[in-house]
Amino acid sequence: MSLPAAVYGSIALTATQPSLARPATDEQSLQKADRGLRKLIAEATGSPEYWSFATVRNDYSHCYFRYPAMMVAEMQRHLISIVLQLQPNVRTLGDPFAGSGTILLEGMFRGLDIHAYDINPLAILLCKSKAVLCPAKELGAAASEVIARAGKDRRVKIAVQFKGLRKWFSKRAAIELSALRRAIQEVEQLQVRRFLWVALGETVRQTSKSRTSTYKLHIRPKEERSRLPLPIAKFTEVVRENVKLYRRTRQKLVRSKVLRGCRYQGKIRVGMHDARRRFAAQFDLVVTSPPYGDNQSTVPYGQSSFLPLQWIDLKDIEPQISRNWIRTAYEIDNRSLGGQRQRGILMRAEEEIMQASPSLARTVRAIPKKPIDRRRKILRFASDVDASLKAIAGSAKENAYLVFTLGNRRVANKNIPLDAIVAELFHHYGVKQVLSIERKIPSKRMATRNRIASTIRKEQIAIFRKNIA
Repeated sequence: MSLPAAVYGSIALTATQPSLARPATDEQSLQKADRGLRKLIAEATGSPEYWSFATVRNDYSHCYFRYPAMMVAEMQRHLISIVLQLQPNVRTLGDPFAGSGTILLEGMFRGLDIHAYDINPLAILLCKSKAVLCPAKELGAAASEVIARAGKDRRVKIAVQFKGLRKWFSKRAAIELSALRRAIQEVEQLQVRRFLWVALGETVRQTSKSRTSTYKLHIRPKEERSRLPLPIAKFTEVVRENVKLYRRTRQKLVRSKVLRGCRYQGKIRVGMHDARRRFAAQFDLVVTSPPYGDNQSTVPYGQSSFLPLQWIDLKDIEPQISRNWIRTAYEIDNRSLGGQRQRGILMRAEEEIMQASPSLARTVRAIPKKPIDRRRKILRFASDVDASLKAIAGSAKENAYLVFTLGNRRVANKNIPLDAIVAELFHHYGVKQVLSIERKIPSKRMATRNRIASTIRKEQIAIFRKNIA
């Protein structure tokens, strides 16, 4: 189906739709705004299948890298547009689980000040690559120089060493990736290098022996391994396509009048941050999508980032990132929600968190007691979600809307109602739910089926509002 103009432009408000040009100061006015939000969402929903956005695809710089379970950019663009119609005073947009930077780029198209955070170093690189704003011809020239330099590099020394190198890469692939890595390191400008590192990361993903049909590290069948493309040729293909995507992105930013030369008119803050810890910034609007479960049973973001990060110069992402983050394929996932306990982060008592969320309590009690760690993993993830919701609520300004895309996984053939759990936990931090929309996932690679969880086929778009203190 065709998309309404709201996805690409503004939504015309009728006289009955409230506009909060100035922040509302009383609950009655805010409830009126909530009704307006529900009305706009209802009017935008042309059919029950509308929110699946099955006929559109991510475009622009969203497509630099195949990151796990990427957001549907058009859907998020539409949701942001609707909120901005009701709250045109919104200036600061926060995404605590930024991933590949979908919300960051969509916020840039609206000229907002953006704060994008993630615990995964590769996500930070992808977000920072979205903020590269130099002329497209400069990126193209740098890419051509890297390709030429790598092609002339006759050294056979492998530039990186890590456990599993020989398992995941042929000798020829490792030599060519080393040549590309050295060539990128010689590029003078950091912003350009970041753009090139992303192309190298996608090249690693497509030329390693790990299957691309899953985000977990699984060896490809022997016949596939014999047909793998060589890295320099694949990098040439990827980087040239990324330059084209960047050119279209820059043209849209210029049309949106948010660029002055190579300078974005708003503010962009991208940084590694554990969402369970309080944010320094205050947000007028939060749009995000947290993990739907621990990474073992849903999407292994860290595991999928392991091989690309081995070849990327980590200091070009953030100087403080050490190789400790990629010492094993599970390190990043262990540091994420539902992973191993981190020093200084205490899990809420089981009874306390189940009391805060009746939906969680009913779910946990319905899960078989064996294996014994199954309930414990659910509670550990819920505890981490709770800590992140507390931090996000503390950073949301009064009256701010919070737009969450959530998925309910199944464990032991029992539904884990993350949408209800989030709503109940948020309530304790002064955040109320305004509405929820269910959408089918037309194509999204999750953990297909394993001994812990089965496929997530639907998502919930849950919209909340921070109450007046």
